[in-house]
Amino acid sequence: MGGKIIIRSSGIIVVLLAILVAAGCMGPFERALEVETISPRRGELRESFREPARTRLENTWRIAAQISGRIGRIELEPGDRVKKGQVLAEFDLLPFETAIREAEASIDQLEAQLALIDDDTLDLTALSEAEAMAQSTADSVEAAQARLSASEVRVRYMLKELERITDLAENAAPRDLDEARLSHDTAREQVRADQSDLASQRSLLSARQLAPRRIRETIERKEIQRQENTALMARAEAQLEAVKHERELATIVSPIDGIVLERYER
Repeated sequence: MGGKIIIRSSGIIVVLLAILVAAGCMGPFERALEVETISPRRGELRESFREPARTRLENTWRIAAQISGRIGRIELEPGDRVKKGQVLAEFDLLPFETAIREAEASIDQLEAQLALIDDDTLDLTALSEAEAMAQSTADSVEAAQARLSASEVRVRYMLKELERITDLAENAAPRDLDEARLSHDTAREQVRADQSDLASQRSLLSARQLAPRRIRETIERKEIQRQENTALMARAEAQLEAVKHERELATIVSPIDGIVLERYER
């Protein structure tokens, strides 16, 4: 009984051809069978087959723009190798840089306005001076009122004195009557003068009392403006950060070392 045995080991094929002879199958007078022998040799084992299949990649990254704008020419093609951090595409940076400069200018302007608003030294000084003048005028009004009261007391006294001397006209000297009349007229003139002065002081007080009120209103308006500018500053700073972030997104880089699989165009 004969057969072939194929042994595979590390790409080496050893083929042995043997004839198995059972005991008693061949007698001493039988003719021996002729056999063919070959020598083993070292060679390469090649096996192949064809079968439809789909390649599945372990990790893929789809790179897409997160902002809108005018993008530059993309030189990469499918099959090109890229390194991590390599620039894949870049937008036109001029609109982003312009927006950044405008946001920074707006912030500078708001900072200058806030600096002027925060410097309330002049307003406080003017308020202090206006309040002092108003108080001084109020004191003058009080003094004028006191003088008028004294003049009115004096004119009433002079009137009674004139009436007394007039009642005694037959026994009184003409000189005494003339002096009484003169004193009464003088007292009346003083009352009119004190009344005029009091009216002037009161008008002045009304005007000077308006100054502190207006300065306080100015300070209050500045406080409102300060709050508004502070809110505008916060929005401007947030806008600047947003524009800077978009500027960073304008440069698209590869997140890994890899190969370009496909290129999408619209």
